[in-house]
Amino acid sequence: MTTALPIARPLRDDAPTWWQRINWQWWLQRAPMVILAVPAAWGVGSFAAEKLPWFIAIFAGLGFECAYIGAVALADQQHNSRDRVSVGLWWALNIMAVCSSIVTNTLFFAGGKYADITPEAVTHGAPLALLAFMYGLVLHRSAVAAAARVYCDRCDRWFDSREAFNGHKRTCGKP
Repeated sequence: MTTALPIARPLRDDAPTWWQRINWQWWLQRAPMVILAVPAAWGVGSFAAEKLPWFIAIFAGLGFECAYIGAVALADQQHNSRDRVSVGLWWALNIMAVCSSIVTNTLFFAGGKYADITPEAVTHGAPLALLAFMYGLVLHRSAVAAAARVYCDRCDRWFDSREAFNGHKRTCGKP
């Protein structure tokens, strides 16, 4: 019995060279999160640079977006949806990160003043954060569904849950 799909790991164990060990599908699925975070980090850092020294503003932008990407990475590791506190904290962190990114980037494009917010500033500030959030939800959902699948070595079949596998195991006649 195997419980992890090859897609669930960044590196493969069964490849002969380092190049072949790279699980390209895993990396390509997560690349949009980083790519979408770069312009959002730029906006947060640029907005922070209006009041903070440049070297602190760089950390503000990077830290802000790394926390969001880290929340998605944590979600990949969280497979127990019955832990309501962790699930609630994960949702709160993601929603707070998206809202903060939207507000900060909208203010950056509005010149730093609430009075100058226009539909154009919102159009620049909101879509990347919302797209990254939705992509993160889809990625998390796929990772959780993949992690829940169980493989039967005896009959070469995948099952969508541990319960389905346990029911099958009692009747699987192959050695």
